[in-house]
Amino acid sequence: MADTDMKPLVMEFKKVDADVVLLWVSPTHAVRIVGTAQAMQFKPQWMSTSTCSDFPLMQNISKGLWTDVVVAFFGDVPESTAPLMVKYKKAFDNLQLKTSDGACSFTPASALWNPWSKGSRGAEKISLASAS
Repeated sequence: MADTDMKPLVMEFKKVDADVVLLWVSPTHAVRIVGTAQAMQFKPQWMSTSTCSDFPLMQNISKGLWTDVVVAFFGDVPESTAPLMVKYKKAFDNLQLKTSDGACSFTPASALWNPWSKGSRGAEKISLASAS
């Protein structure tokens, strides 16, 4: 990871007064961008890819800054009682019993999801800026 200073990038977003910023970056870069923006008092609607959709991890490494980020999420919510999800969870639990690392996961479907967001995400004016 060569780029660690996100100020120039965030300044560009701020200069164009972006309402929404799509973060197409690694989790580490995403957290640095959101943290830098917070320090600069710049608060657009952040959106990201499934790469940054592990909310417990992102909340932990961002120290809570990931709360209102909207991400692409491939799967149903962990609490789902959909028959297919119950079947997958049972198969995963059986697999975990046979492995010690528990490092894999499986989720079927696709949706934009943010478990901690409260209220509307609608905006009358949306400017898209992309971090790449």
